[in-house]
Amino acid sequence: MEFEHQLEDEEVPVAVVGGGIVGPVMAYILGERGIRVHLYESRNKGLNGSLGRAINFSLSNRGIDALVRMGISDEVLKEAAPYYGRCIHLPNSGGKTKVEFYLGNEKKGAIHSINRRLLSELVLKRLEENPNVKIFYQHQLINIEHKNETLHFNVKGGEKGSNNKKSVKAKFIIGCDGFNSSVRKSILGSMSYYQQNILDEVYHELYLPPTQNGESALPYPDMFHIWQLGEVMMVGLPNKGNSFNIILYTPLSHSRNIKTPNDVLDFFRKTFPDVQKKIPQNQLIEDFFRKTPSRLNIMKCYPYHY
Repeated sequence: MEFEHQLEDEEVPVAVVGGGIVGPVMAYILGERGIRVHLYESRNKGLNGSLGRAINFSLSNRGIDALVRMGISDEVLKEAAPYYGRCIHLPNSGGKTKVEFYLGNEKKGAIHSINRRLLSELVLKRLEENPNVKIFYQHQLINIEHKNETLHFNVKGGEKGSNNKKSVKAKFIIGCDGFNSSVRKSILGSMSYYQQNILDEVYHELYLPPTQNGESALPYPDMFHIWQLGEVMMVGLPNKGNSFNIILYTPLSHSRNIKTPNDVLDFFRKTFPDVQKKIPQNQLIEDFFRKTPSRLNIMKCYPYHY
């Protein structure tokens, strides 16, 4: 692929690709050490979509320690919901549950559940305050010429919505661009082992609101909830404000057989009747069909560097 345009005048010591959560944390820590960093993110600046409808991010002590280094742990934890163990909803039991604490029989060692988009916004906001870091949004990585230490991007938002091409030289490149990493694809030829399996399972994102008086619709609002019946499983991550983000995991064949609103309601009545009674029917149907269910993948590779 040829690029008929000039490189940026400035050579970047470190380029971080990916502005989700890991990339900004890495860029911030390097910047605090006096290293100049450019971070490139393909999305627009700001949040996309509703804060209540995305798989939550779970923060253990290790994640909180990183936020402490950034100076935003208190701000983040104010927006998070702690959970201290798991509540297993026993199948075909008339609503019986089994509670297991992570540490003995006490509420200690909480894991904190927070909306992924909100956490990303808070981390990026803090990163913008670091004088050694520059953030470039709407930069989609195309490929990397490793011998020339050059990254090639499509930059969105040109005249009349067109894309411009841009090349950047960087001494050190860190890929934080997720499962379908463009950075990883650029070094596949140097890997001694690579395997990717697309599983015959998908997941749907659902939402369980609090009751009309603002209380949790589930028992144990400070627990991670699990339902399982055969090949189908569902988990519930608590939100601040007594709502839950629900993730339904099911074989692809099951998901494809649910084609109509009545199919959705019948499926939940038979499989998870206690949850079906708590989610408004119109919302359950809307959530289920809101977007194409996501496939589950397993990826293994070695080594992780070039």
